[in-house]
Amino acid sequence: HWRDWIIESLNEDVPYDEMVRQMLAADELYPNDLDKLRGSGYLARNWYLFNRNHWMEETIEHVGKGFLGLTFNCAKCHDHKFDPIEQADFYRLRAFFEPYHVRTDMVPGTTDLVVDGIPRPFDGFLDAETYLFVRGNDKQPDKSQPITPGIPVVFALQLPEIQPVLLPADAYEPGRRQWVLDAYLADAGKAITEAEKKLADSLVAIAKSEEVLKKIKSQPNPPKPDPVAYEFVDNFETLDEERWEVFGGRWEQSPGELKQTMDGAQRAALRLRQAAPDDFEAILRFVTTGGSKWRSVGIAFDAVIKDPTGSFKQGDSSQNVYISGYEGGPKIHASYNPGGAWVYPPGGLGKIEFELNREYEFKVQVRGTLINAYLNGQLVVAWHTPFARRKGSLQLTTFDVLPIFKQFSLRALPKEVKLVEAKNKAMATVTTSSDAEKAIARARADHLLAELDVAIARQSHESMKLKVAVLAAPEEPAADALQVAIRSQQQLAVLQTRRMLADAEARLAQAGGKKDTLEKEVATAEAALARSQQVLEKPVEPDAGIEPLAGARWTPTRFFDSTKDDPAVPFQKTSSGRRSALADWITDRENPLTARVAVNHIWMRHMGEPLVKSVFDFGRRAERPAQLELLDWLASELMDHDWSMKHLHRLIVTSDAYRMSSSVAAADASVQLDPENRYWWRRPSLRLESQAVRDSILSLAGTLDLTMSGPPIQPARQAASKRRSLYFFHSNNSRNLFLRMFDEALVKDCYRRDMSIVPQQALALSNSAMVLESAGQIAARLSEERPEEGAFIKDAFAAILGIEVSAAELNASIEALSEWKKLPNTNDLTARTHLVWVLLNHNDFVTVR
Repeated sequence: HWRDWIIESLNEDVPYDEMVRQMLAADELYPNDLDKLRGSGYLARNWYLFNRNHWMEETIEHVGKGFLGLTFNCAKCHDHKFDPIEQADFYRLRAFFEPYHVRTDMVPGTTDLVVDGIPRPFDGFLDAETYLFVRGNDKQPDKSQPITPGIPVVFALQLPEIQPVLLPADAYEPGRRQWVLDAYLADAGKAITEAEKKLADSLVAIAKSEEVLKKIKSQPNPPKPDPVAYEFVDNFETLDEERWEVFGGRWEQSPGELKQTMDGAQRAALRLRQAAPDDFEAILRFVTTGGSKWRSVGIAFDAVIKDPTGSFKQGDSSQNVYISGYEGGPKIHASYNPGGAWVYPPGGLGKIEFELNREYEFKVQVRGTLINAYLNGQLVVAWHTPFARRKGSLQLTTFDVLPIFKQFSLRALPKEVKLVEAKNKAMATVTTSSDAEKAIARARADHLLAELDVAIARQSHESMKLKVAVLAAPEEPAADALQVAIRSQQQLAVLQTRRMLADAEARLAQAGGKKDTLEKEVATAEAALARSQQVLEKPVEPDAGIEPLAGARWTPTRFFDSTKDDPAVPFQKTSSGRRSALADWITDRENPLTARVAVNHIWMRHMGEPLVKSVFDFGRRAERPAQLELLDWLASELMDHDWSMKHLHRLIVTSDAYRMSSSVAAADASVQLDPENRYWWRRPSLRLESQAVRDSILSLAGTLDLTMSGPPIQPARQAASKRRSLYFFHSNNSRNLFLRMFDEALVKDCYRRDMSIVPQQALALSNSAMVLESAGQIAARLSEERPEEGAFIKDAFAAILGIEVSAAELNASIEALSEWKKLPNTNDLTARTHLVWVLLNHNDFVTVR
């Protein structure tokens, strides 16, 4: 947001003094103007998690260097050795910033402050005191005399009187802002819609499952299983389509064997047309001959088919016990699908040994919710499914496997067969949470609507108080709305704790091994539900309040304990006014430094060298500029034209000085008189900044994305991105490799960049995928505009190097193109691409002369 604010401010020619005021004190000057608040990101970006003193020191350092051209940080431990700045002056400057902390404000359209939000400062502790640190040691503060905000005495310009700023209510209670209320209500509406859709999908699934059951019951002469004697065996001598319904896969039948021969991550199934017993024993003998990865063969039951075509889908609602020959860990796993996605609980898993081309006997016994699974007679899994049993089909399933089915048998589980009890307890079964989610969403919406009424009433009340200006405030007009809001908040708390309990119970049901922690979670949730229900049953307390909407969030620090956040810093009704006073002082026309420092930076960006060499130090150590009168004249021009930077840009780039050559040819006399060019008899050559190198390549190729603003491009996406380089995410730990080759600045190098010449730069321009791709695009674009070879060469030199091609260069280029065309698999465009690639690697491509 701060980056976008800078770009927009420069494009709109916002006066420089106004930009400084917004950077230092927008929260005091424009507390509800989100556009201007973005400017205060200048201070927000100094936030430091673990050390308040480090945070303050960097703030003082860069305010001093950036706006005043003074190294205040040199006076942290003692009086400045060169400039008339006392040690106390360092702490007087710190006192301006002592109260401020950082928070993130919600922007219209979203409640997620991680996805989007405006980082900005606010004064959190108005009574925070500043002390001088003896010898700069923060462990030795001199508490005998608190330090107050002040300016070094060397400045004749007096500091304006510091006046506390009374903030509007929605600045310190940002939940009152209309866009915050709108965003929360929109979220609640989406939650209701999603819950209603889930509920509708559940009802559709139930209806379809009933249709499947009707279809099963309507089969001609359907066998009626005897709960005691039901049993059948299929040796797969043939594929009996009166018994089995086939879905998916590619099935091949031979006497005594049924093969599924389609490999890959897809499901196939044989669905039993007969109704299976509720409690059953199923045994499958099979061989696995191969499979890509998972090699899964399963016995699924209670299958309620959602797809109207009857196809076997992942979304089918069913139970499944499967054996997997996965090389990374063969297993038997009991799973279930409540109608959306498969759930693979750790308690339903057992590890096995498994070999391809070996026959196995896979037995599954089910009684109620208890499941036993055996492999070759050995018990592997004993587990209670938390998913409710229901009437449905039994299926033999395959996934990512090439199996051969030898025999399948199914019988009703005799009562005398004792199953091995599972380690997890049989608990309330999981169905759908749609009703609970819908109720919570509806309660949240009701609460927000009631809170909206409260906020509107409160705003009206505050306005009325200001108008009548009476000592005794009139009776609170929002009492009824407050009662409704409190009660809806209590109802929401009950629903939320009820869902928390259900979640904890479900996780406990699925758990294997030690469950002490989960049992404690269940007990905690039960106690929380009981407390919330007790609160709901009582009358609303007369002095009860409601939890305000979070329209902003304080950015946590860990000054006192590196393992946990500090206590939250409150949003105050009043700001200290210290920073707005400092901003007014810095931007006062009578301040001798601010305009000088600014124009020195602007001159340096255009001309390659600054007028004052030490751009952040205008003190006594700085070399006196040879063109001091020019510096002062430019500073006056800036201020006299309403601090307009566009005026200064226009003035410089239309000047004779800007249009001078950087060449020293035939200038021996000038070189002898002024070898360092202190009197500007020529233009210094200027190496393009790293971002301009990359952006120029993409611009010439016609692929540069000129989209403005938005979140930064993260490192993983930068190689494929065509956005301008200033939109790349950039930190001390994450710097784009191509940009780094051309002296990409560190995050604190905001004064003057290095300009190195290293071999890696040539390698980057020679071998970068971006350069190689762009070279062909540039060649194609120039060829399309003027296809004749001589015109193409002239255009390439002009576009890429900014020069007119000489006769010798033209002839050399024609000869090179001719030689390249003789290479195998080379045509005119390929040869021209080679020429463009050569010019991109020319020094003059990255140099302004």
